[in-house]
Amino acid sequence: MGCDETTLGRFIRGDTKKIGDQTITRIAGVFCVSTDFLLGVTNIPGRKNYDIEELGLSVAAAKNLYTGKVNPRMVNLLLENDRFAYLTTLLARYLDEDLSAGIAAQNQLFNSVSSLLTGYARTGPEDRQAALETAQTVRSAKQPPTIADTNALQSVFLQVVHELIRDSATNRQEAQALTKDVAEEVFSNLKGTGLL
Repeated sequence: MGCDETTLGRFIRGDTKKIGDQTITRIAGVFCVSTDFLLGVTNIPGRKNYDIEELGLSVAAAKNLYTGKVNPRMVNLLLENDRFAYLTTLLARYLDEDLSAGIAAQNQLFNSVSSLLTGYARTGPEDRQAALETAQTVRSAKQPPTIADTNALQSVFLQVVHELIRDSATNRQEAQALTKDVAEEVFSNLKGTGLL
């Protein structure tokens, strides 16, 4: 943190009221809390401000958020959704081609099994038809490497959107019920005063 144990110990014990801004910032960083929390200004430890680099955002992404080109409320809802976190993992693997490589390996295995079955059909005439049909079934199980990835990505993304819409409808219904309750209470109070 850039300060010696003695200085930090005096600060913790309350023996000194002076500690440098940089040291406070470093302590907050180590404990992942806000400087306001350390200084007793708030009792909420969470930080509100992060550097773009800490969040892993590009300058263009931050600019889109800052200028309102991207709706921050929607970004928050997406980032808070557990399934969206899974979607980003799938997307990263897709872009890194890990899943594509796995499907390519699976397809190679299907090719090998199909070849073995075809070879068996040549040497075992009594099971020739069954071996050829099975080889065909195995070959038909092959997938283009990107199909499974894009299907999974689409499915998870649609689930995320569905959850956001469902939660939005629930929140709207709760707000309407609350508004109705408040309105009824206001009218009830007004009737008692003779103003209505």
